Amino acid sequence: MGSNQKRLHRHSKALAGEARSMKSYFYRNAWAALNQSLTLKQRFISVFVIFYVYAMFMMAWPWPASEGTKEALLRPAIGTLDFLGVWHRLRLFAPTPPAATGNVEFQVTYDDGTTENWQPARRQFAPGEKADSYQRYYYYYVMWGWERKTERIWPALAAYIARQCDFPRRHPVWVVFVENYAWIPGPSVGIGRPAPEPDQHTILMNYHVPTGKVTIGDGKVAVW
Repeated sequence: MGSNQKRLHRHSKALAGEARSMKSYFYRNAWAALNQSLTLKQRFISVFVIFYVYAMFMMAWPWPASEGTKEALLRPAIGTLDFLGVWHRLRLFAPTPPAATGNVEFQVTYDDGTTENWQPARRQFAPGEKADSYQRYYYYYVMWGWERKTERIWPALAAYIARQCDFPRRHPVWVVFVENYAWIPGPSVGIGRPAPEPDQHTILMNYHVPTGKVTIGDGKVAVW
């Protein structure tokens, strides 16, 4: 009886191995046939559709209580989404609605001791917007996902501002990012009222123009 069981066991393993081989052979040949039948354009469209559906579903994650899970699943695509300009956190609702409102200043100190606030040449984000709406776009750009921007994007923006402010008779020495913000009142207080004016300030980064040395602030950033 024991020997029969062993033979049956060996036979079952052999059949399972053959089934796996046949399955593998089928998938390889099916994939090869699919590759041969698809044009380059069709492959590109297929990859785009898959990525688009994945990204849109993850960004419109319908389970607020599991925000951490969404972040982990979306992390492989964040770099691509950021590069394409479609990485928006959309934190308008629970559990992490915006907690603060404000703006960011770019203070430039020159070698003659004077300090000025740099402003982008463009004032309006779009026709019909408020006069300072483009500055608010800069605030969003600097603060969205700020933890990932301190090593490369913030210093690059500071270097750009320094180049814009470099004149024949005076040269920038420091570029300082300052966040001005106010905490948004809760629903019991804030509904129907205008947003408060910024009354708190924190230094985000000091950029030393001659050396390119960067000093990040103390991390007290208004998470909104």
